[in-house]
Parts: sequence; structure tokens; C-alpha cells
Amino acid sequence: MRVIDISYNEFSGYLPTKFFENLSSIRQEYEKKVKAEYMTDVILAHRTVYYNLSISFTSKGLETDFEVILNVWKAIDFSNNQFFGEIPEAVGELHSLIVVNLSHNSLTGPIPSSLGDLSELESLDLSSNKLGGRIPAHLKNLTFLEVLNLSHNFLVGPIPEAISLILSQTILTLGTWDYVDSRCQPVAVTMGS
Repeated sequence: MRVIDISYNEFSGYLPTKFFENLSSIRQEYEKKVKAEYMTDVILAHRTVYYNLSISFTSKGLETDFEVILNVWKAIDFSNNQFFGEIPEAVGELHSLIVVNLSHNSLTGPIPSSLGDLSELESLDLSSNKLGGRIPAHLKNLTFLEVLNLSHNFLVGPIPEAISLILSQTILTLGTWDYVDSRCQPVAVTMGS
């Protein structure tokens, strides 16, 4: 198991591109899985808590117990800091990541289409940043995605049709959609099963 959690600090500056480029064990691809295996979820007070047994993990200030010890579970949580600038393309090269949480920072620019290359990803949280532009259609490749949170950003345009095909199994939080100017307004609404 490899978890990089630096959440709830006061780190600032650009996300460290070289750091992501040097994570060789997370960049490696493993045998392709057939279904989402590691994340199960419970929704408590409109918050999703992930768990598996035998380990305790604190995320977003909540302590979570995991049901099964996993030796290939990989997560990056840089949430609740003061990072700014664009999300490095190198994050999309970390093919064996299960969880990416970059929420509650001041990240700008578009959502990199390279995130669609994270073929094992089950949770992507980019909420509460200053990301703009359209949602990349390349995210349709995230076939194991269980949670997608893009709320509280400045995204524009329609939700790509290809992504809507994976939404039936995904907890999706985009915010309310303003059909007049096609802008996502920063008010969280959760949909999904």
C-alpha cells in the first residue's frame, strides 16, 4: 500500500511536477482489473467515506477504518492546502492510483485530459479549486470511477456525453448547472446510486 497524504496543512506553491514524475512505483501499471475492487462507500451526512478492513486512515478530518489490507492500494491526497497553478500532466501518468484528491486548493487552468489515463482510478476529487474550461471527454476512460467531484470550480459547457455513460454507477458532484450561460455554479448537488 502506498498512500501520500499531506492534506490539511498550509503547503503552498505549484504542485511539484518532479515529485509526480519520480513516483515510479505508482507509475507502473498492474494487471488490469475487471471491476472496482478496493473502494466501498457509505454516505454519511452527504459525505462519502471510503473503507476497507484492518487499517485506519484519516481523510478530510474523518478517521476511516478499512476492511481489508491492500498491498496495491495507492492514493494521493493533497487536499486542503494552498497549492496554486495547473495540475501537472504527470499526475495522469500515475497509472495505478485508486484515489486522487486535490480538492480545496487554488488550482487553476483546465482539467488535464491525461487524468483519463488513470485506468485504475476509483475516486477523483478536484472540488473547491479555480479550475476552468470544459470537462475533458477523455475522462470517459475512467471505467472504475465510483466518485467524481468537480463542484465549486468554474467549469463551462455541457457534460460530455461519453462521461454520462459511466455516471449510472458513479456518485457525481458537479454543482448546479446554469443552463442560461452553461456555467457550473459553486453549489454542491450529489447524484448517483
